Amino acid sequence: MIPNTTTSDCILALLATLAVGLPAAGGSQVPDSQIAASGLTDPDVHAAINLGCATKDWFAFRGATTVGRRDMGHLEFSLVVQGPFGRVVSAAAASARDHKPFAIDNVTQEMRAPLLIIEATPLQYESLGDSLQVITPATLILRRLRQDNPGVTTSVQPIRVKTFPVSQNNSMGGRLRGQGVTAYFSLASVPADDFEIVVIAGGREYRRLIGKKDRERMR
Repeated sequence: MIPNTTTSDCILALLATLAVGLPAAGGSQVPDSQIAASGLTDPDVHAAINLGCATKDWFAFRGATTVGRRDMGHLEFSLVVQGPFGRVVSAAAASARDHKPFAIDNVTQEMRAPLLIIEATPLQYESLGDSLQVITPATLILRRLRQDNPGVTTSVQPIRVKTFPVSQNNSMGGRLRGQGVTAYFSLASVPADDFEIVVIAGGREYRRLIGKKDRERMR
């Protein structure tokens, strides 16, 4: 049986990379008080902490975008997607690995906030050779696929966006320099049906289809 989280041996160690209340770098500015007004209930938080302490593992959807075949200079983006349940699970798990205490009092309103947070990081492949590739700043949207009309889509814009520097080298001396992007979406705006995560960079779209099985890791 998993121990009660009020006395479990876990503590927050992950919030810094998932905090809300950051300056906007695109999208609209939404007051922090409004973003964190609702979210996980106390029973949900206890369940998340219990799971994190038991598994000691991250809870998130991980995947990659694709634009087709991997030719010279081909680029993709790795994706990490978390909802409030996943953020609490991951924080509790990080604490459990460090043998530190964690309880519901350590869970902040920012962690509970009803936000889907998507981090997209550019990746390079050996096909880049020994060349230098500079990635233009990216943005990110969600695109709903209309089941009743396959030719029609609707897009959801993030309420907040921030970028972060990326620098990578491959084994052949190739270099990638650019920026990744973290986008914050209201959970209420996430399409109920299948949808695409779309990273837009340099006038090109990099997509990842999200289906029913993927959603379990996005709670």
